[in-house]
Amino acid sequence: MLSIPVKTLDLSAGRTKSSSSLGSIKYVHASMQGYRKYQEDAHISHIDDLGSAAESACIFGVLDGHGGDATAKSAAKIGMEVLLKNMSSSSSGDKENVGVWDNKRFTSLYEESFRVVDTRILRERLDNGSGCTSNLVIINGSTISCGNLGDSRSVLCRGGTVVPLSRDHKPDDAGEVLRIRKAGGNVMRGRVCGVVAVSR
Repeated sequence: MLSIPVKTLDLSAGRTKSSSSLGSIKYVHASMQGYRKYQEDAHISHIDDLGSAAESACIFGVLDGHGGDATAKSAAKIGMEVLLKNMSSSSSGDKENVGVWDNKRFTSLYEESFRVVDTRILRERLDNGSGCTSNLVIINGSTISCGNLGDSRSVLCRGGTVVPLSRDHKPDDAGEVLRIRKAGGNVMRGRVCGVVAVSR
């Protein structure tokens, strides 16, 4: 850890193409290194059209690195490849519902994409002893979906009211405690096996 934080703000902004349902979407990415020796976090801002099956779709994501930047950077790169491939193949394989994405399809997309990314990082030893959370938001037409692992959080502001899009995976959550115990672990001092502060 550094004795003095690095407060340089890394900013980037952009705008999506106009869609019939939401119009043009503006976005801003901001990050700061802080007390860490180097920036461990990564982000995703993909605003290109994903083909006719998901004409107005765009993807945004935050990956909060822990113990280094290797996993966050690898997950951001591989995750984009996997998400785009899975969205394209899922859409093209369902001719009757091209462009239609419901909760079941989004859930399947996130679960498969996270599983493939995790498997590749472990198999190819890209983590270098580090880890990361993952919070991804896909905007497809007028539909907004979110998939997450860990405690990075997404919220939506609708008419001045905050609407949570994700739920933190923390060891003090009752459902997470049961899942951890079933997997052979335990929760001590609010951490998985007394060490890890997030439960996924």
